Amino acid sequence: MVSRHPDANEIILVNDPYDIEVCIKDSEHQRRELVGESRFTDGPKNVYMKRDDKLLSSTDLKNMFKNRGKKIQLQEFFKDEFRLYVTCYPSIRFLYSVRNSCVGLS
Repeated sequence: MVSRHPDANEIILVNDPYDIEVCIKDSEHQRRELVGESRFTDGPKNVYMKRDDKLLSSTDLKNMFKNRGKKIQLQEFFKDEFRLYVTCYPSIRFLYSVRNSCVGLS
């Protein structure tokens, strides 16, 4: 990210909120279930990402993203990891945003 934009002085990380009961995608999932298009048959397995883990397969990622709680965990993981960038790039301001909340990571 920093290597792609070496002159950046501010990086804003924008996230979707996943702690809400109803989201815009719910109606699409319901429509798919009604017409038999649903590929969401099994519940997602628990995945806890760590910095040194190898990347998940595309199937594991798709399964993980079926669960809102897992999405929130992933957001927190990235938030913690981006905090490490703050010390490496003190001239860049890192902001983290979810819904109407925006906080600095320093």
